[in-house]
Amino acid sequence: MDWNAETTRIKEKEWFAKHPQYHDIQHVCGIDRLMDTMISLLAEKMVTEVPKLVREMKKVKAEVSKWFAKRCTKQSRSVLSRNLFLHAWRIF
Repeated sequence: MDWNAETTRIKEKEWFAKHPQYHDIQHVCGIDRLMDTMISLLAEKMVTEVPKLVREMKKVKAEVSKWFAKRCTKQSRSVLSRNLFLHAWRIF
């Protein structure tokens, strides 16, 4: 059986149907509540971490650009830049 959010919702409904004394807390502890919480946490983390990553990437880019300027000819910089770009796409 492929277990996913929809399967979990079905199993939760079955469980809460068998345990009516807990029916009124399903909205607090069910999969939908968990998903909402995880989405909120992810959004908060993105708001704080993405700007940090962008700053760090700009810093690294500046350092690499300085390194290229000191050590490479114009032609070799072009080839190396293309290869680095292609490598970065493979990583992501």
